[in-house]
Amino acid sequence: MIIFFNPNSIGYLCAGLLIAALFISPAISTAAVKPAPKPVYKIKLNDTGIDTCSDLSESNLPCPQKAYPGQDAQFGRDKTANKNSDGHAGFSFTKMSSTGKALAANALVWSCVKDNVTGLLWEIKTNDGGLHDKDWTYSWYEPNKKINGGNAGSQNAGLCGTKTGCNTYAYVKAVNKVGWCGFKDWRLPTVEELFNLTSLDRDNPAVDTDYFPEDHFSFWSSTTESSDITGNKATSAWYVNFNTSFSHVSYYNKMIGSDSKSNEYIRVRLVRGGQ
Repeated sequence: MIIFFNPNSIGYLCAGLLIAALFISPAISTAAVKPAPKPVYKIKLNDTGIDTCSDLSESNLPCPQKAYPGQDAQFGRDKTANKNSDGHAGFSFTKMSSTGKALAANALVWSCVKDNVTGLLWEIKTNDGGLHDKDWTYSWYEPNKKINGGNAGSQNAGLCGTKTGCNTYAYVKAVNKVGWCGFKDWRLPTVEELFNLTSLDRDNPAVDTDYFPEDHFSFWSSTTESSDITGNKATSAWYVNFNTSFSHVSYYNKMIGSDSKSNEYIRVRLVRGGQ
């Protein structure tokens, strides 16, 4: 398009620029507001661990049940990879040494477990009074405002022997400092990652104890509660309780109150990989 105007006339110049803008700006605006494609994240999940069927009155029945077809145990890895040689039903685990060496399934001492389905590497709790002891508890603490939901939590409200800094943030730093199982990128797991370890065919604990023997507890996740509609910051974080009937997910307050201390510091199991 060609626009003619009198070079000595400010009025014609302004009109010409306005007309040009009207024709050009729609194309510019359209390009500017065109949304970017949403990223697609692929994650691998374990099966439920349920490898039997049920009817209206009984459970743990062989599959299939003619009157009740299409049950969970008839699909997924619990059916196609149910070897039980490296984990219950469709689960597949590898024991690892403290230096990151793969061990035999019947090894009596191991420090980490690799989930061969998800690719995640998990810390194993001990019963020796050391850094990884199953009895140590920690308050939830994360100083990074970008990931703490606006509330950092409490710095030293846990009970971890004679050690100081009994909080999740300090514990992650301590484990990474020693390079546990050969790695220094350990982190607090998300609530989804934690729950993905549970085997829903059992309770007390709801996990394969051949690989995770010290799991009769609740464990913190990195996942924070959403802020409410009034704008209050996320004062709670989610955890997974492996000890109750068939496991459950809930949340505890990050901040320690004098009337609720016993509910606010729990165990930690770290993970690496993924994300």
